[in-house]
Amino acid sequence: MHNQWRGYSSMAEKVVLPRVQIESPFSAPTLEGTIIRAAYTQMAIHHSLTQHESPFASHWMYPPVLNDNLPEERTLGMEAGFARYIESDLIALYLDLGMSGGMRAGLEVASQYNIPIVERRLYDAALTLEEIEARIKKDAIRPLDALAGVYGWIHD
Repeated sequence: MHNQWRGYSSMAEKVVLPRVQIESPFSAPTLEGTIIRAAYTQMAIHHSLTQHESPFASHWMYPPVLNDNLPEERTLGMEAGFARYIESDLIALYLDLGMSGGMRAGLEVASQYNIPIVERRLYDAALTLEEIEARIKKDAIRPLDALAGVYGWIHD
């Protein structure tokens, strides 16, 4: 095993970053909407990393593994994500696409643990939802086709 990580002489000299739970809307009635939301969540994760944070987004990680269309599996994914809240230093709400029911449930859990909450936007609040979605398509970190391959089955 190599004992170097970003110039550090040993893994014992780790950088401590704030642990941030990312909340953004994911579910959408259409395949295109789901892909746009997956791209947006990826952009939110990237934004958090650029803020020198250690982000986690359960709603981006678990849907490829669990079936979000089955209530018991959706609940399982949400509970697994909420279990990480206790370790979080901050909850970051990314609000360009609005607030979902899952995000509201996350806020309730965060308030039970007294975790600070911050609201964030990647785009100007004056833009319409359609304008924001168009920009997400243009600004996506990875091709939308790649995200469709991972998340597209949700609408099969």
